Amino acid sequence: MEKTENHLQGVHTYNILRNILYVTAFQYVAANIPHRDDYIIDQDENDENNSAQSDLIQLVLNAAFLEKAEL
Repeated sequence: MEKTENHLQGVHTYNILRNILYVTAFQYVAANIPHRDDYIIDQDENDENNSAQSDLIQLVLNAAFLEKAEL
């Protein structure tokens, strides 16, 4: 069996939320979706915070790339 290396080639970055499996798992709705609050269903009556969960997912995924000095 030939040993192969698995790494990305030809891209400068990888956005995990471009993969539909992760979008579904995280229940993520992108900010560029028109009327995205219509797609987000939460358990409270407050419509002001509907997009907070999707925004938090993006923030947490990007936080992994912050330098310690930026934390």
